[in-house]
Amino acid sequence: LRANHIDAMTELQSLAGCRGLRDLRLAGGRSAGSDADTNPICKNPNYRLITTDLLPQLDLLDQTPVGSIRPPQSTNAASATSAQGGAARPPAAEARRHDARA
Repeated sequence: LRANHIDAMTELQSLAGCRGLRDLRLAGGRSAGSDADTNPICKNPNYRLITTDLLPQLDLLDQTPVGSIRPPQSTNAASATSAQGGAARPPAAEARRHDARA
């Protein structure tokens, strides 16, 4: 996807069924530093986390390995949250909630 004027995260949900989609570029242009082909959703500071939640089949997002965008969740972190009596909320879920308020 390039320069498709994607301005809502919900527009990416239709790609969830594309199981073969491994490499998605939403930000950046054809040359380094170019924003000519950047989609509007990239203005959301959490778009990468949200995108990797919506499209778990991705290996690369904007030429960046998904593992460096979203490291594997630590079971210790989830246990600590549960021990404190709070429910663990995935960062992207929180980001979507924030995005919906904006």
